[in-house]
Amino acid sequence: MESLTNLTLKNNRLSGSGAFFDALNESSITSLNLANNHFSDQIPEDICDWVDDNGVTYLDLKYNRFCPPYPQCLNIYAWGGEDPFQFQDCCGGSPETDDCMSDIDGNNYPVVHLGSQSWMAENLVVTHYRNGDPIDYVLDAGWEQSDTGTYNYYQEGNGHSWQYKLGNLYNWYAVNDDRNICPDGWHIPSDYEFKQLEMYLGMSEDESNGEDWRGTDEGSKLAGFGTLWENGPLEQNDVFGTSGFNAPGGGYMAPDGGVTQPRWFAYYWTSTEYDSINAWNRSLHFQKQEVKRDMENKHYGYSCRCVK
Repeated sequence: MESLTNLTLKNNRLSGSGAFFDALNESSITSLNLANNHFSDQIPEDICDWVDDNGVTYLDLKYNRFCPPYPQCLNIYAWGGEDPFQFQDCCGGSPETDDCMSDIDGNNYPVVHLGSQSWMAENLVVTHYRNGDPIDYVLDAGWEQSDTGTYNYYQEGNGHSWQYKLGNLYNWYAVNDDRNICPDGWHIPSDYEFKQLEMYLGMSEDESNGEDWRGTDEGSKLAGFGTLWENGPLEQNDVFGTSGFNAPGGGYMAPDGGVTQPRWFAYYWTSTEYDSINAWNRSLHFQKQEVKRDMENKHYGYSCRCVK
């Protein structure tokens, strides 16, 4: 890489970052764009020396599933605002610690502790149940007809996938399957467990028991990563992202197929059934600072979080 000054590396699964950054230190690169790669270890602290010595003018490290801890200097150098390490990974050392967890597919997730609860801090992307059976991946045309667990995810018209930024969208039948989509020791939250989270963030008990939009700014607290939301009151609130829950605007899958309104909405299933047709859910909207509690048809595709 000695003669290179600009390097873009996208959509690669690499066995480790150590050798890559060693070579980077010996290079003349001043512009580095890494995107949607899957590294498996940590960013070395001496990357900051490379930035200083080479006079680096552009550095983008987002969405590469790097392992913590992250060099603090990169909060200044790297593109991405206050958190250039959004949607990385928590796989440093063992993925099973108090602050991270992994699913059966080997995807690792950061964990945020809120009150007496521990929550995944990213949306679920697992494609197998806990016992190893695959969850059905169903295309738009077949979505409404499925009364078994299915998932899909947002893809742009050019085929670009947002799966690892926004997570998968699951129908409620996947949520309710006895084989479980959450790892051992974790589960999809009940309606009551979501109420506990909302009350911890400041919502009154009376408000939590209501329906439709409730609370004051709890939605802004639950949301995160402003680049994954349309600009509006949700993001403009000073408490945006402060809980660490970091809900992105993942949109939803309508019963008749098609992912709708990413960056506008975030919908989350609960495990609590309302009746034979509907189940309870939570939603956020870019023009609202509150949290909506509602029941909806089980054929909708919503994001999922696991809790314990």
